[in-house]
Amino acid sequence: MSLEHAAFEKDWFGATLAHDWWVVLSRRIVDPSIRVYRVMKQIVPLLEVMERYEVAEVARDRVQTPRHVIPSELIAAQQRFLTLGGNVARSNGPRRSSHGGQVLLSFSHGFSSDPGLANALVVAAAESNLGKLAAADVDERHLFVRMDPSNSSAEAAVSLGRPIGAPVALPIAIDVVWLATAGVPNSGAVSL
Repeated sequence: MSLEHAAFEKDWFGATLAHDWWVVLSRRIVDPSIRVYRVMKQIVPLLEVMERYEVAEVARDRVQTPRHVIPSELIAAQQRFLTLGGNVARSNGPRRSSHGGQVLLSFSHGFSSDPGLANALVVAAAESNLGKLAAADVDERHLFVRMDPSNSSAEAAVSLGRPIGAPVALPIAIDVVWLATAGVPNSGAVSL
């Protein structure tokens, strides 16, 4: 199965998954001896373990879990996910299909950050909220922008604390912009 077919033409479902998931696999699994179908059949049970322990995201550089003591079953599942070539698994919320949780698949060569894109998204948010902010009868107007994970290179620029580059020209009605990544609320981060 080609990578394009596996990622964009094949619908992957886990009948027992309670959530839909976004899974990013490393392009290093392109080795002809490794089949995407076999990898995906192994990943779905690992996502089930993550759901059981309320883990909403696993990434090569961080694992988020709501507990301070991590059960060995969860550690094993997360390590196996990474060993299979997984870079990121992120819950997209409760499943929407009667077929089970859908697993959206994508591939990565690595990872990059784009401060310019982060700035462009702030400007777009400012423009779309300008009327509401200008009409507010307050001393300071704060704009809160949550960086959507679908803009991964912009999210990476923010989450890595990279300099945002040239200052963004904000409309006069906005005094402060608060910019955050889409992290998991009320969760701690644990590194493997």
